[in-house]
Amino acid sequence: MKTTETTVEVIYDRSQSVIRCEDMEGLKARYGDFFFVELEKITGSSISSEEKDRQIRLLLTLCEDNRDQAIGDLADSFSEYVSAGLSAMPAIRSQKRPIGSWKQFQTRLPTQGEVKAWSVPEQYDAVCIITGSVSGNAEMIDFDGGGELFEGWKALIPAELFTRLVVERTPRGGYHVFYRCETAVEGNRKLVMRERADGKPVTLIETRGEGGLFLCAPTAGYEVIQGDIAHPPVLCKRERDFLFCVANDLRKPGMKTPPRGAVMSQRRQSYPPQPISVDATGSLSGALNLLVSLPLSKEEKAEIVRFLMAEKARCN
Repeated sequence: MKTTETTVEVIYDRSQSVIRCEDMEGLKARYGDFFFVELEKITGSSISSEEKDRQIRLLLTLCEDNRDQAIGDLADSFSEYVSAGLSAMPAIRSQKRPIGSWKQFQTRLPTQGEVKAWSVPEQYDAVCIITGSVSGNAEMIDFDGGGELFEGWKALIPAELFTRLVVERTPRGGYHVFYRCETAVEGNRKLVMRERADGKPVTLIETRGEGGLFLCAPTAGYEVIQGDIAHPPVLCKRERDFLFCVANDLRKPGMKTPPRGAVMSQRRQSYPPQPISVDATGSLSGALNLLVSLPLSKEEKAEIVRFLMAEKARCN
């Protein structure tokens, strides 16, 4: 059997009850993990070979219909994002890169003609946004490693700041935090890294800034859980610096961070469920009372106090 409007051929071998396909990677790229999960259910069931063959045909049709709908959603998103001042363009999901040359879109937004041409899907299955000045000083903080540091980071961000941010889940359980800045942003930065057993570094938190890009919803596997990508908040420099400082503070033994980051090294569970921060009046009393109860060393507490004093000075 052959899928609709595609060269990918899928054959159900009734004699051995297995699926045969010359391009399994192409099939996965076209339909995603959903197809293989459902396919395993069908081939592992006790129904007859004829019924398995029929259900596989129906599954292929369903996946093709869903793909057409998904491509339509992607095409609509280009127009929405570009109209909002974001440099968006088609991308290849498996390679996490735009189709064709994209250097020009680091300095200018796509034209309406280009957006219209992308409404006819050919070789893309994802949408990406180019960050930096071209998108209004847009920047994204990427929490990799299954998002293992995200909750600890979130717990330390004041609610009034966190709720303004755009947050989306990524296919492998990570998170994207998206916003714009009042001031220009630098290029991509690695905020927190960890060494593997073989000595190679693994990045857990990094940014996408000037000249960078990231895949986003409505690409398959990406889901916005807070805010609207087309309307990210605009942060002042102090707010952006605070997000970075908290990220740097989440290091554990064996993790690394750039020299310009904070010098604290704490376990994530050491942090309280509510953020330590200077309140709207610039008062430190609540933060200091909370700090006393934390299981931290004197040096770590002193570092936090210095940071809070600097925040108080900015408030004043």
